[in-house]
Amino acid sequence: MKLTFDSTIQLNNGVKMPRLGFGTWDLKGKKIYNAVLWALEAGYKLFDTAKIYNNEKKIGQAINNSGFVGEDGSTHNALEDLSLMATLPNLTLLIPSDNIELEQILEYAFNIVGTFYIRLPRGSFPEIHDKNYKFSIGKPDILKKGNDICLIGTGYGSILAFQLAPNIEEKLNISIKIINLPCIKPLHSDTLIKEVKNFNGIVVLEEHNFYCGFGSIISRIFSENLPIPMRFIGVRDTFVQSGKKDMLLDSYGFSEETLINQINSLLDTK
Repeated sequence: MKLTFDSTIQLNNGVKMPRLGFGTWDLKGKKIYNAVLWALEAGYKLFDTAKIYNNEKKIGQAINNSGFVGEDGSTHNALEDLSLMATLPNLTLLIPSDNIELEQILEYAFNIVGTFYIRLPRGSFPEIHDKNYKFSIGKPDILKKGNDICLIGTGYGSILAFQLAPNIEEKLNISIKIINLPCIKPLHSDTLIKEVKNFNGIVVLEEHNFYCGFGSIISRIFSENLPIPMRFIGVRDTFVQSGKKDMLLDSYGFSEETLINQINSLLDTK
């Protein structure tokens, strides 16, 4: 049989993989980087590497820079995980919004017997907490005080709220409160309810599909205890495309314009 770069073999699970692979053992640094770029251009789709080779980082850089996965690739977008994980009994869901919070979340998880799901982004966090911040399991973290509209976020949703609120306050002449929820299961419902009384409405921000995610968890709590007008910013029942993160966030409504529209719709209900 004549082998080509497109020749495949079918595994027992039905998955097809290339018959021809590119071995990377004993190549380091610029040599392996350039070799992988050449191999991709030539048509190779399978690369044989292992941690012991000490060259995985350069191989990954070459694959990414070649456009082989195009930015991160649409399949790398995790926008359903909170929905899935929240249904598992006795699982603690933790979503840090910066490195200060992440360090304290990890310290907590390392010292408690239990099962945890800790949601992390690819890349680094901007900093939204100061050094005096103290993580408390299940309790709301008040990032900013306000009187008219309350923004409730988790993870990137809290970052976005924190970044946009000052400018929106100035444009709309309102006072905005920001609540960060680094733990969405378990959640101290009574404490959260006390923090949102007497507001014109709530906007929930989540980097997630808004079906059955963070917003759904929050909505159930308020519908049972404190009916209040709510709006939501999240991915609206769709798979997202591949691209630069900033471009994707803007395309799917994670923007100042969207947040202003949602806030205005709450103010119009007064």
